[in-house]
Amino acid sequence: MSNFLRNTWYAVGWSSEITGDLFSRTLLNESILIYRLPDGSPVALDNRCPHRFAPLDCGKLLADGVVQCGYHGLKFDRTGHCIANPMGKGKVPSRTKVRSYPIIERHQLLWIWMGHPDAADPASIPDYSYITDDSLDQANIGNYLRVQANYQLIIDNLMDLTHVGILHEGSLGNESMLAGQLELVESGNDVCANLWMPQSEAPPYLRNRGPIIDQWLDMRWTCPSSLSLNIGGTASGEPIERPSNFNAIHILTPETEYSTHYFYGTHGRLNPDDTIEQMRKLQTHAFLEEDLPMIEKCAAMMGPTQDFWASKPILLESDAAAVRSRRILDRAIAQEAASTCVAHTTE
Repeated sequence: MSNFLRNTWYAVGWSSEITGDLFSRTLLNESILIYRLPDGSPVALDNRCPHRFAPLDCGKLLADGVVQCGYHGLKFDRTGHCIANPMGKGKVPSRTKVRSYPIIERHQLLWIWMGHPDAADPASIPDYSYITDDSLDQANIGNYLRVQANYQLIIDNLMDLTHVGILHEGSLGNESMLAGQLELVESGNDVCANLWMPQSEAPPYLRNRGPIIDQWLDMRWTCPSSLSLNIGGTASGEPIERPSNFNAIHILTPETEYSTHYFYGTHGRLNPDDTIEQMRKLQTHAFLEEDLPMIEKCAAMMGPTQDFWASKPILLESDAAAVRSRRILDRAIAQEAASTCVAHTTE
């Protein structure tokens, strides 16, 4: 059974990535073509020409929003139908089409629905509206990493907030965070891992509150792979305003079973003296120099299948949120697979 949920929205790219050119990205083992029509609206098609299987992103985007294959010149409209054949008498076989996918632009991201198009409900796109709030001028949005690991391993990393005090010591965290109080909260198909750290050492981005503060990290996972982290802190003994106006987003889209597209950023204001560039430098160091190599090395140590349960992990109390997220996702994938089988047998 595939470990992908299909009837859901996945981020395919930042809005800024998809400009006036043909763009492709592999999602759930499928190469997808993304481009914009003359009015700016996005289109998503299967990137494989049905004639000789040439990648359509090697062709041309014509002025009217039609894609022309770069191999033999077949032309496809935004619905995926072939509308012209420059060869011979111009006959177009009836089956000459590519699949089109629902795609929506929201929260500075393009979201694609890889499952049954009739089930695509824009209301189920995770709410990241706060990243479009221009009243908060300390935003670091538009970052991307390609991670050579299964997306569920990255979810595990993000839902395990205790690793911040060890892996990110000196950058995002410190050893005093290990004494924090971890809480797991479930809300429907969302899982929240909340880490409350009273009387702990302030990390660099909260030192304007004082050297010893009351601080928190509150992570919310939305099935299958969208996460949001609320970060805050106050001088010890001062009133707590939780949640704060500072959020970090972590949005994961499977490329294959063994690789993941990772879209991330922050929005809000923690320290008025920090510039966007300082925050970007801190995050980039933490992700590129600390999280990324550790996750990829863990994946490599698990072997070619990266099968978490088959690897028989020893589970700690701090793994509760990550394990709960896995259980919910596994159940959703199994239910979708079962409903698909029923649909096929009744056709």
